[in-house]
Amino acid sequence: MSQMLVYLAGCISYYHQINQIEKAIMWRQKATQYLKEKGFEVFDPTCNFNKNNSAFFSPHLIVKQNMLYLEKSDIILVNLENLSRSPGTLFEIYSGYLSRKPTIAFGYDSIVESPHVRVCLDAHYSSLEEALECVTSYFFLK
Repeated sequence: MSQMLVYLAGCISYYHQINQIEKAIMWRQKATQYLKEKGFEVFDPTCNFNKNNSAFFSPHLIVKQNMLYLEKSDIILVNLENLSRSPGTLFEIYSGYLSRKPTIAFGYDSIVESPHVRVCLDAHYSSLEEALECVTSYFFLK
């Protein structure tokens, strides 16, 4: 049986614009380490962000890359912090909902109060640790 793929969704561009890209990277690194230790595969869209966001590459391809990995993924783990400033993350959440992929969320942004966002989240926790526990408890295959 193949490993389950977890897509790590959350704000990136806004953090890049305000020179705080580490806020997009750090939680993903922690999640990746934890999930890989538990036998999951992970797609982290920040792993090549600086290179892919350069003038040499097309921003359009970033969207296509993310769509490809969203299609391949089994689960979406989403950080809701600054969700209202992240149209790409909203796109990912809606895409996951329409594809019936489990979407496990943590953190908070007031846009979560919208029924259009809330309905897309299968579980919502206050911390990354709680969300990771949910993913590994419900979706561990080994």
